[in-house]
Amino acid sequence: MDTQFSDLQTKAAMGLKFIPEQMCSSPVSASDLEWFNDDLPSPQSLPAELHFIWQARWKGVPNPPTSLQGSVAHCDSQLYPTIYTVLSISCVFPVTSCEYQCPRTC
Repeated sequence: MDTQFSDLQTKAAMGLKFIPEQMCSSPVSASDLEWFNDDLPSPQSLPAELHFIWQARWKGVPNPPTSLQGSVAHCDSQLYPTIYTVLSISCVFPVTSCEYQCPRTC
């Protein structure tokens, strides 16, 4: 993945771990969250908001959101301000890499 995507894109993909369907299979660690700190309204509350409120909200729900867009749509920005910010930031990052190669001239 390091050769195809930049460090920025790799870190931005950490936002995918906030999708309710992904939370069980890809646990989020404290180091995953540091990258978002500068953009968050309350970065110190992110671990607690994620682990105790956001995950609890989706525990046992039969059909949780499966995409960033669906997660944002189901995320109350007043109740989950930092989660909402992370999801919103993650929605605007490109998901693919594209490189233009000029034909060589002799």
